[in-house]
Amino acid sequence: MKKNNYLYWIILLIILLGNISCKEVIEKKFPNTKEVKANEVRINEIIKFSNIYKLKDYVVIRDGHENASVFFYVYKYPEFKLLYSFANKGNGPNEYLMPTVFKNTPDNLFSFRDHWKDVWVSYLLTDTAGIVIRTNDIKPIDNRFMWEINQVTDSLFLLKSQDAKWSRRELWNLYSKNILDSIPNTFNLKKELGKNYYAIFEDFWITSKNEHFALAYYFMDLIEIGSVKNQKIILEKSIGIKTPPDFHLYGPGKPGGKYEYNFLNNIVYYENVVCGNKYIYALYAKVPFGELKNVHSSIIEIYSWDGEAVALLKLDKSISDFFVDEDLKMIYGFDIDNSEDFLYEYSYE
Repeated sequence: MKKNNYLYWIILLIILLGNISCKEVIEKKFPNTKEVKANEVRINEIIKFSNIYKLKDYVVIRDGHENASVFFYVYKYPEFKLLYSFANKGNGPNEYLMPTVFKNTPDNLFSFRDHWKDVWVSYLLTDTAGIVIRTNDIKPIDNRFMWEINQVTDSLFLLKSQDAKWSRRELWNLYSKNILDSIPNTFNLKKELGKNYYAIFEDFWITSKNEHFALAYYFMDLIEIGSVKNQKIILEKSIGIKTPPDFHLYGPGKPGGKYEYNFLNNIVYYENVVCGNKYIYALYAKVPFGELKNVHSSIIEIYSWDGEAVALLKLDKSISDFFVDEDLKMIYGFDIDNSEDFLYEYSYE
């Protein structure tokens, strides 16, 4: 009986270890590299480009000016004709102070969470105005902010919950305000770094397309691919490093060093990631954090949803944010620190 019990636990352990290691690790090898040259799309409005969002019929640009009176400008796509602006800045009714935009909302639905008011609101964008169709309160847990909010279904939202010393991947029902699933970060950096740990070391971007999603890490050369199934977050594939790098910690830089603060030596690998129906598009920088304002990313890595490296695009301009139109095979982006009057338009195959 004891022998049978022992055998049972050995078999169970093997099964569990198999489940833990089932995430496939893929090396980055691109069969095609293409250099692409930008056309310039003029934007006449005085906007400090902050973020760009593509809906079905519209493109929305966020104004990052500190003294901006309105957050979002709506353009007809693909003409880039200005239609109107909306979401006034302020603390009154239908005004906002810290909006974080939801990614991958369907059709012409534009949603965001205002961190200041702890509400989330959905606008239906038309040719003439943005119409509020839903407002709901949603408060974070233990003062942790909700970032990188992706709409998976009508009620399911995949996001990052984070404070300075803690972060998780979470699946929420924002209507019932319940966390349905939560998974830890891939590496146990908190244990490894101890009091020197900050969540920014393993910070990441999330983007989804229907039930599929991809994560691209800011300070690690790593992309993870997964899906949401039966209200569970499942990581399926990993592209890039298998172990975390040696991070430069917070504190003053070395005497005679390049940067005043040691942390600025950390390499920024991915500035953004975008998902389409066919492919994943990851904006690759490989630039020290201390130099990012001077030169942003000029490489886009393209992967299939199976994790297969498809192509590497070398851009003639650096960009910090972008969107992809897979039907027209066009990419539009800008450099948050160096683009003022133009979006960059790239045609790719």
